[in-house]
Amino acid sequence: QYYTFGRVGYGFLNGENMMTNQYLEALAGFGKTIYDNPENRWIKKVNLDVSSYNSSYQYNLLKINDSTGFTFGGYFSPGYFTANTINVRAEGEVKKLRLKYGIKGFVGAEYAIRPSLAGPVWDVCPFLSYDLNDKVSINLLYHYYTFADLKREQLMISAVIKGF
Repeated sequence: QYYTFGRVGYGFLNGENMMTNQYLEALAGFGKTIYDNPENRWIKKVNLDVSSYNSSYQYNLLKINDSTGFTFGGYFSPGYFTANTINVRAEGEVKKLRLKYGIKGFVGAEYAIRPSLAGPVWDVCPFLSYDLNDKVSINLLYHYYTFADLKREQLMISAVIKGF
């Protein structure tokens, strides 16, 4: 089974004593379910896909300086950024507990302009998802990844509400 996906976003970041920074972002990809066996006790499905993430910020605010030139903060906000990756996701399920679990990750390359940057990107992410009912699920993800010039660990807890 083949599939496609994508998203487009526009936003702005603002804060105290700094200029508002508009951005555009887009993600597009395609993939294939390479394993699908609901009878397997541990791994039910494996997906493999290729994606391209692109973004552009109005201003590069990597370093924010005060009037004396002292750098007091900043964030990665290149004029142009792209990351092209190969992604894999393996998932299983315990139906009687309404619990899904798995691991996903990616490897690829990134490129940025203003500031200039090129290098590898990667991610490893185990996850759990508990379905409260047909419309609401609670998700727990732990990301360990690298992009831009940093390595990051991120624990995310989220709720997903399906279909209004």
